[in-house]
Amino acid sequence: IDKRLLTSVNTIQFNGSGGSIYLNEIDDLRIDNMTTSLAQMIDITLGGDLSSSGLLFYTGDLIVESKRGNILLDKKNNFTGSLSLKTQGDIFLANDSTIRLAALSGNNVTLTSGSDITSTGSVNVTGLATLHSNGSTNLTSIDNNFNRVNMTSNGNVAITDRNNLTIESIQAKGNVEISAAGPIVVANLCTDNCGTISAVKGDNVILKSGQSLRVEGAL
Repeated sequence: IDKRLLTSVNTIQFNGSGGSIYLNEIDDLRIDNMTTSLAQMIDITLGGDLSSSGLLFYTGDLIVESKRGNILLDKKNNFTGSLSLKTQGDIFLANDSTIRLAALSGNNVTLTSGSDITSTGSVNVTGLATLHSNGSTNLTSIDNNFNRVNMTSNGNVAITDRNNLTIESIQAKGNVEISAAGPIVVANLCTDNCGTISAVKGDNVILKSGQSLRVEGAL
């Protein structure tokens, strides 16, 4: 029996609860407030877009699945629990602390973290993954499936992909280790004054492909 609360509203506030919250919204939903620290988990399924009117604070686990919309949580939030975000649309997430992914799937995905970006489950991105971390980025599940990546990091970068991977840019201040079961392509997106611009930059750079490596841009 589905015990989710069925809603058809425009906005919602989460102000405090014990246990867990299960919500099924028919269409779009905007979160106006999320300051609850008592709920162990908030689990939202919805038909359209999930957005917020401001930054959100939450210490529990957040699960979001959109059937036909986007997940737009880009207000420099403070999520400290694990995040599971799934949609066929796009995902925009900004977090002041570490982004801890339990699972993620989307088309174009933009993640901005004031600290690290980590995962315990698979990350699947059919379009472009744009990842910015003020710390390190460690996404090494063997079930990851990226398409194209564009990354900046103030620490180390480690990415594992079970398929082919196109690197548009990786700019890291630490080490870079990329492993893909299929071909790796380092793309050349620079069109002017490209002599000193590296598509992949780090202290030590390791690119490991199970098939082939093609470098179109400068390393």
